[in-house]
Amino acid sequence: MSTRWKTIFPQKGNSIQGPHAGPHARSGHRIVMDAKQNIYCYGGYNPVDPVGQRDSPHRNMDEFPMFRELWMYNCTFKRWRRLSTTGTKPEESASYACVLIGHRLLLFGGTGYPFAQVRSNELYCCDLTNYRWTKLKCDEKRRPSKVYGHSMTHIGKYIYLFGGTVGFSYVNDMYRLDLDTLNWELLRGSSNPDLSPSARYRHETAAYDDKVYVFGGGTSTTCEPLDIVWEFDPSADSNGGSKALKWRKLNTVRDDHHGYPKARKCHGCVQIGPDVYISGGIGNDNSTCFRDMWKYNIPTRSWSKLPYSLSEKTYFHAMTASPDGSTIYSFGGVKGMEARGSSEERLRNLSQLRLSVRSLADLSWERLAETRPKIRECSRDDLAKLGVPAPYIDSIDRSPAVETEQTLHAASAS
Repeated sequence: MSTRWKTIFPQKGNSIQGPHAGPHARSGHRIVMDAKQNIYCYGGYNPVDPVGQRDSPHRNMDEFPMFRELWMYNCTFKRWRRLSTTGTKPEESASYACVLIGHRLLLFGGTGYPFAQVRSNELYCCDLTNYRWTKLKCDEKRRPSKVYGHSMTHIGKYIYLFGGTVGFSYVNDMYRLDLDTLNWELLRGSSNPDLSPSARYRHETAAYDDKVYVFGGGTSTTCEPLDIVWEFDPSADSNGGSKALKWRKLNTVRDDHHGYPKARKCHGCVQIGPDVYISGGIGNDNSTCFRDMWKYNIPTRSWSKLPYSLSEKTYFHAMTASPDGSTIYSFGGVKGMEARGSSEERLRNLSQLRLSVRSLADLSWERLAETRPKIRECSRDDLAKLGVPAPYIDSIDRSPAVETEQTLHAASAS
């Protein structure tokens, strides 16, 4: 089994055009993956006007330099589709935070352009069964500030939102959203700065044993070290239920040979069970970029540097993992400064890293899809008669795509 990152899009010699051509290069987006082997990507930013692509489904030029589109990559058939959505979609589509809960994509906050001047504290939901966006109604007085560069973590019936920036100042607030009532609650910790994490943005968070863990991040001029990980325990109430001492500063265990990962922000992050994987990012001086990859084990608080790195130094990229934990994916981002010089080059590469051997059934289905791509045109009944298991039938992409620029503009106006 190869333990190297492999670029699966764009492939060499790929001449696919139209709604399957794939998303344009971008940064500040997020990606998630569902149980049907579909990767979803919303939003992002690219300041470069793609010359000659004004009439291409790559981009709605009315929204330049932001992207407000939903793409789906089907890992079985290895193709992108730009999805035709309805409803009220998020306008502030860079450095937002999102979580996937079942078939619902929940998205909060973010920035439009110019950055910081256009911000959001709205909560949106996209139903991935019909691709309809809905702006959810939350208590106006209790919801978080208009922030971007924050994080969201799902635990049980709650979503925890931490940190972010309003443009020129940063916050370290922890909010909790009750998914049953859609009420926000500010969870106050200690007022002692030594007993709570510093204000930051473009950090990442993970959840384990009903606790939230914070990794890295920083401000426009600083980065937080990764030898320290902050733990937030929502159940750690004291004094008869007052919400006070919830944060705990954890000293972590270094890799025996490589020490600790360097301080960074704007890195990629994904969690698989008790392990948190981080890659890339940018350092304290805002010019040192990374392509290394590390694993943090939450129960042992230990770091391990992994023997595989991103194909190039990258930051502001997005990562996700397959539900079975066998594969990690990375998409887009800004190319490291050493490689791009003074330009602001974004990437459109979708790469995968296999962490474990996949099942024979998965490999067989993928091979069948590769050699017989028209199988996706078969009906469910016909595939069932052939003995194809239901989970593989369900993974076939049957969703509508944006076929023309006119269709794209109509969807944008909804």
